[in-house]
Amino acid sequence: MENSDTEIVVVTFENHYGCVVLKQRLKESCVLRPVPRALSSSCGTCAFVRGLSAEEVKAQAPRQWQGIYILEKGSYRRLYEQC
Repeated sequence: MENSDTEIVVVTFENHYGCVVLKQRLKESCVLRPVPRALSSSCGTCAFVRGLSAEEVKAQAPRQWQGIYILEKGSYRRLYEQC
């Protein structure tokens, strides 16, 4: 998934339920994967989303999200962090 030129938004969650809810809302534009080592997550699962902006993903994400990142040239840039 990382090899495309389209923007990839990565969302980490407090729990697995949040991942599943986002997957149900975004359908095929969302893939659930283990959290990359460079990021931290309570549940160990994150969502990789393609085809939507970070703002669109944030609007669809359930409140259990922890962080929203953009994958750029193999590294993750944090855009939003839940307090």
